[in-house]
Amino acid sequence: MKTYIIIFITFFFVGCDRFSEYEISKSDGGRIYRLNKHNGEVSLIDGFNIIVLREPTEQALKIKSWPTITLPSVDSVKLNLKTCWREGKMYYILNVAPYTYRLKTAKESYLSSSKFTLEMTDANGFSLLQVPILLSSMTRIVDEKGEPMYITANDNTLCTSETYLTLANWSCIWNF
Repeated sequence: MKTYIIIFITFFFVGCDRFSEYEISKSDGGRIYRLNKHNGEVSLIDGFNIIVLREPTEQALKIKSWPTITLPSVDSVKLNLKTCWREGKMYYILNVAPYTYRLKTAKESYLSSSKFTLEMTDANGFSLLQVPILLSSMTRIVDEKGEPMYITANDNTLCTSETYLTLANWSCIWNF
């Protein structure tokens, strides 16, 4: 009886695979992709998120330099942000200068949860994307004397090309 059940289950899964709508594959870089066999649609599987990949527009692939933000309440530091979009993610580089004593103590305090949160909005002011950046994860950039000049974050976050193309403004919330 057990033999018949095992044979049935084996044939069931082998038989169902022929009718599967999707093919799953893994790239050399470890990314998992899903191909729809019927319409050719390709999706990126990232954790619990499935991101449909479309041909990016030229506008999405260009590096965008956002207006500089000054935070008067944080020693008048200036935040410079550059972004671009690729394969379902918004890549960003955030520079914060100068590297003040207040930033240093917030970044280096034990078990620090100090962070900047980038708030990305559309032209009407609706929040489309929030990107938390821990100060402890930011890198110090030093001058030729070894003195810290500024801190930087170079990372990415999940974002569809449609959302990225509707981003019009940014602001920064700080918590430290």
